[in-house]
Amino acid sequence: MSIFSDFQQTALRRPDAPALLTLDDAIPYGTVLALAERITGGLLAAGLRTGDRVAVHLTNRYELVGVYYACLRTGAVIVPLSHKLSAGEVDQLIADSAPRFYVGEAEVHEPCAHVTEKSATVERAWILDSPGTATTSAWEDLLTDDAPDAPADAAGPDDLAAIFYTSGTTGLPKSLVLSQATLGAGLDLTRAQGVGHADATYYMINLINPWGILVLLTSLRAGRPLALTPVNTPDVVLRMLRTHRFGWIGGAPTGFRALLAEARAAAGPAPDLTGTRCVAGGDACPAELSRDFAARFGAHLTGVYGMTETAAPVIEQPRIDAVGEASIGWPLPGVEVRVDAAPGEPGELLLRTPSRPVGTWNGAGVDRFDRTEWLASGDVVRQRDDGCLLFVGRKKDLIMVEGYPIAPLEIEQALAAHPDVAAALVFGVPDESTGERAIALVEPEPGRRVDEHGLLAHLSGRIGTYKHPGEIRIVDALPVLPSGKLGRQRLAAAYTASRAPRGEVS
Repeated sequence: MSIFSDFQQTALRRPDAPALLTLDDAIPYGTVLALAERITGGLLAAGLRTGDRVAVHLTNRYELVGVYYACLRTGAVIVPLSHKLSAGEVDQLIADSAPRFYVGEAEVHEPCAHVTEKSATVERAWILDSPGTATTSAWEDLLTDDAPDAPADAAGPDDLAAIFYTSGTTGLPKSLVLSQATLGAGLDLTRAQGVGHADATYYMINLINPWGILVLLTSLRAGRPLALTPVNTPDVVLRMLRTHRFGWIGGAPTGFRALLAEARAAAGPAPDLTGTRCVAGGDACPAELSRDFAARFGAHLTGVYGMTETAAPVIEQPRIDAVGEASIGWPLPGVEVRVDAAPGEPGELLLRTPSRPVGTWNGAGVDRFDRTEWLASGDVVRQRDDGCLLFVGRKKDLIMVEGYPIAPLEIEQALAAHPDVAAALVFGVPDESTGERAIALVEPEPGRRVDEHGLLAHLSGRIGTYKHPGEIRIVDALPVLPSGKLGRQRLAAAYTASRAPRGEVS
């Protein structure tokens, strides 16, 4: 059985059961399957072959789900492109992944239409909410009522399933390739983490996000409906919780914090989430947030740990506020962990997981990993005698904004591309609303002047808005350590200490 055929069997057995929940309606399994079949037929009619990449550039909408299942059925490789990306970033990912086909929607495609037009590999681009142009086709042109000429298990376990991109420590996007088998292992771990066990599922982040894809496929594979809203603002989330009963809710800690604030400000009591597993991932979650959330909603927060390099959640803390120290918890079934240090001492967390990607994409194929090797997490932990992993800190400098990792070097390079900038240094500091925010120090070219507004305008065409620094400081020269290295962590600590209320810093 494949990921698609698992879904297909559920849809054939229970075609009228709800698959996707909206604020006012529900879309049944049979309707989603019918759409996936029509997209499958259209892709095959366009000449799609197993292994062809399909760039998927959609927001949260019903058609996104159909495209995912059509790709999984045919053996096409899903290349998700977030609507948060700038045109320049979309250009990079299209150039690297070399897709034959592109599926987008008018609002997100329009700013980067030139990217698909100039691409040497994109043969067809279908755009929702658009009648089509000289270089694109309307969405309706993709759909066919002809039965797909492919078996439900057309994709084998070793066929590629997806290429996920994330911010890289070199400043360039990093690609990770999943096969059908490793994606399936990721669904198993997501299931072990609680998705699909009871009631409906709600993931409070866009479903183009890699973990969103896992949650979506796991929930529907288990026969449980998934929430689907165009946006996941706190007011919309609260309305959904008042309308539907959910067995699992996931999101970044900042999302739960915003939901808590919305519930406090709203009239009437908060929805009772007793018995619902509420899972915070993507960043460290304070114990205080779990306690406050439980006091308002009746459910303590569960913590989950994973990286794009693991392609799935791999470690779980069943209750964040049950441990006195910052903790990521215990490994999920099938995951091996090791701490690179003497017993009881802090060291880098090493992992082995069946969901690990098969390799990286090199522009034409896969540079394969030795998946038996230990994966270095870049995070420092200490393991208690009961196996619980206590979080000490990050070795890497990635900044987590609303659960999305951002490489400081990526922002620095974009700033340095300004003709009046000599150099830039970026570091992350805690932020109550987003988890962290980026602070940029900018050194102008001698005799030149730059200002924050001009630099932000310069960044707009190069990196997504969510990556823009929350503060830009113009300095005469960048500070460096005696070793000649840039001290991001030292600067972050000094910045945070300088803004702490008097008496909190010794």
